[in-house]
Amino acid sequence: MKLKFWQKLYLSVLFVFLLFFNGGIFTIVTVQNSKALAQQKENFLTQQEYILQQIVNDMSLVYESRPLGIPLIIKQYGDRYANNGVLMQVKKGEELVYSSIRHDAYDAPIDMPNKFLKNRVSEIIDINDSKYFVVECNLPSEFAVYSTVIAFPIQSFFDDWNGTILMINIICCTVSAIMAVVLYNLLKALTKPIQSLNEATIKFGKGDMDTRIEHITNDEIGETANNFNIMAQQICTQVQALENSAQEKQNFIDDFSHEMRTPLTAIRGYAQYMQSARITDEEYYSTLDIIDTQAKRLQNLSESMLSLSLAQTEELEFEKINLADVLENVHKAYSTRAKEENIALTANCDRDVYIKGESSLIESLISNLADNAINACKADNKSAHTVNISAHKAERSVVISVTDNGIGMDAETLEKIHTPFYRQDKARSRKNGGAGLGGSIIKKIADVHNAKLEYKSAPRKGTTATVIFTTL
Repeated sequence: MKLKFWQKLYLSVLFVFLLFFNGGIFTIVTVQNSKALAQQKENFLTQQEYILQQIVNDMSLVYESRPLGIPLIIKQYGDRYANNGVLMQVKKGEELVYSSIRHDAYDAPIDMPNKFLKNRVSEIIDINDSKYFVVECNLPSEFAVYSTVIAFPIQSFFDDWNGTILMINIICCTVSAIMAVVLYNLLKALTKPIQSLNEATIKFGKGDMDTRIEHITNDEIGETANNFNIMAQQICTQVQALENSAQEKQNFIDDFSHEMRTPLTAIRGYAQYMQSARITDEEYYSTLDIIDTQAKRLQNLSESMLSLSLAQTEELEFEKINLADVLENVHKAYSTRAKEENIALTANCDRDVYIKGESSLIESLISNLADNAINACKADNKSAHTVNISAHKAERSVVISVTDNGIGMDAETLEKIHTPFYRQDKARSRKNGGAGLGGSIIKKIADVHNAKLEYKSAPRKGTTATVIFTTL
């Protein structure tokens, strides 16, 4: 049988209590009884000394004149004390002189040294089914041939002792029973929080993630219960995060598959069209242009995926980066495109602005911001568009800003801007070759650099994207 913790504790405490309580009571009573018995024996020895002294004195008076009167003296004393329950036996050598003790109960001579009251022999024996304290010795001097046995009744002492033992047994059993019940209920109540904690862990282990323990005590058990609730909440948070991550990955895969399917279907369809149809040179080059556009779209998608993967998984080695050089590279990369779209692209940064980071990722972050800004301007119908890229020092930080006066973003777009493959205008984005991963890439790169990313935008009022770096 497997015992629970509180049951083991109950049996252990009850055993220790019963052992020390009952053992202590019986030890105290036994010691007291031993002292009382010793005192009783001393009293009997004193009485035996007094009785023999009287007998010797009277025997001395008649020893010279009437020696035959000695047995009569002994009988007188024996009968007198027999009436009080004190038994006596006297022998002269092997001859029995007097006995109030039954011969079949005690009739054995004792060879004792002839020294008055110095070599007495005493013991407790049963005579006629009753206990007696028996003292044996020889009479002194000229009466040394006489041996005496005096038996004092002591049965009442043992009767009292047995009564005391019975009473103590009753008291101990009663106290033990009361203690067992009280201790059972007490330990049951004290260990109830542990049982609650155990039941909660079993439920939680079986998958009931909502299991919590109510506040029960302010001691260590209460702290353990509180720690269990904290642990359970953290586990639930982690499980929810894992579920969300798994769902995000699944959504990402689904979206990515969809994004791949569209250009691949177009390329395959137009390739089959070119193989099977009779087309003019103009239609031929137009079809090739469509295939090239879809291929570029696939290329942009693969490059975006690579940047996103690097930002998520690669172990980065940060270095000191001059932002003026990075902004200059981005400006050169996008200046031709901006000019073709009639967009004024500017870049402003002092030569002494530095941050710590991974240079290729930082350039990718700013490039994506610039690309988004140019696309936002293309989507707007204004005649004059501007995109400004800047970087400057602030208090304990460096701020990179990309500002445009393009189409801007509504609240829904701002909320979902970091969602992979999300586009504010799907048709226009696909037409421009966008994969919808720029926002995700920007967010991931900012996160790995512990940078803060902010957007301020409104429809038809442009957008300002700000990245704040504290790793200087």
